[in-house]
Amino acid sequence: LSLAHAVADTKVTLLSTDSNPESGELFKVNAAEIFDNQELVQATFSALAADAALQRGVSALGGPAEVLILDPPRRGLACQSWRSGLPAGQEEVDQIRQSSVRVIVYMSCGPRSFMQDANRLTGPGTTPAFELSWMRCYDMFPFTEHVETLGIFLRQEAGGECFAPKKELSWKSWKETSLCSGRPVRPERGRWQCQFLVGIEADQDFGVVGRLLGRRGANMKRIAGDTNAKMRLRGRGSGFKEADLGGKESSDPLMLCVSAPDEEAYRQATCQIRHLILKVYEAFEFAGGDPPP
Repeated sequence: LSLAHAVADTKVTLLSTDSNPESGELFKVNAAEIFDNQELVQATFSALAADAALQRGVSALGGPAEVLILDPPRRGLACQSWRSGLPAGQEEVDQIRQSSVRVIVYMSCGPRSFMQDANRLTGPGTTPAFELSWMRCYDMFPFTEHVETLGIFLRQEAGGECFAPKKELSWKSWKETSLCSGRPVRPERGRWQCQFLVGIEADQDFGVVGRLLGRRGANMKRIAGDTNAKMRLRGRGSGFKEADLGGKESSDPLMLCVSAPDEEAYRQATCQIRHLILKVYEAFEFAGGDPPP
């Protein structure tokens, strides 16, 4: 929904789809908060995968679909590992290429599946191919293989006319697209942020939490003093109680969350944190553990 809001600056009809039908109620709540102007954006939900929606759900749009915004799981467009004798994802890509869609905004959390889907969308075939006109990667989980990738594909025959108006493409700010529309926004939002997945379970034997924080939080205080960044341990064993979980600790893996006011502070803070975590890994290995890769 936030991606759709970011690119919708004129009157549009939005059909949101998800193979999980339980997402429908959440969609209604989120749509009501994000799209404060219901006359500008007419949003409906259908419990279908994207390729099936292009086949059966376009009637809700009142016309042919022009822009497709995708945010699939890590496996990409593939609904199953093998179907109809085609490699995973091929059938879904074929449905998209056979549709009326001229622009694809593809947000991916799996770089391997993104490359596979991109090759199929842009490769030769019986239907007009797409062209990858813009792409950017976001390293939101340092020390892991997880990379968020945003790509924009234009149908080659369209020439970019439907997506590139007279003015240059611009993205709306976080405040304009967040779920906090109409409510005070936390100061941390809009800052440079990332999460370091620690990769070591918190226990009483090694004491990874204490080693990261330092004596009475000395490590965090030193980095904060040097860079003006904010840090917080969250997840299993962190001891941090999540307000959204009713004051309970999150079951997510232990992670160190970083928020900096600008790029320079972010780079300095993450550099110091990397050195700190590597030292913890060395101590963990010396204690007989297997450090994360």
